[in-house]
Amino acid sequence: MKNLSKAVLAALVVASSFTACKKGDEDPGFTLKSRKGRLSQEWKVANYSSEITDVTTTNGTPTTTSTDVTTTTYSGNTATMKVVSTTSGGGFSATTTTTTTGTVTDYSMIFEKDGTWSSTKIIKWTSQTVQGTTTQTFPLDVTITTNSSGIWYFT
Repeated sequence: MKNLSKAVLAALVVASSFTACKKGDEDPGFTLKSRKGRLSQEWKVANYSSEITDVTTTNGTPTTTSTDVTTTTYSGNTATMKVVSTTSGGGFSATTTTTTTGTVTDYSMIFEKDGTWSSTKIIKWTSQTVQGTTTQTFPLDVTITTNSSGIWYFT
């Protein structure tokens, strides 16, 4: 009976320490790998989106303002980049929308245990449609490869 009590007490101590190791909401209750060890590997990016707004003002006669809003999305292997350009000034205003489509050939990131990361993104753009006063579509055959690297850490 005395051995059984010690075994139960030891099991309770061990079980309570498993939940105490959990640092984040999505961390598993028990794992043999550290958080850094679980992140350190090659990852394939399945979905990506960004929106960038660029505003340029030219002080001339008249003063003009150009605004470009670039929305880029990658979903699976489909790539889309949409740029809405608006220029105004001196009673004049014009908007042009350029939509470029293509294929994501590769988008992967590698996180190393030493705190470094690297990524490779290869996009093949195949078509571009420009809408302004008229609409025109052009075939493209442009492949852009982007390699990036840096340092990562947990905050």
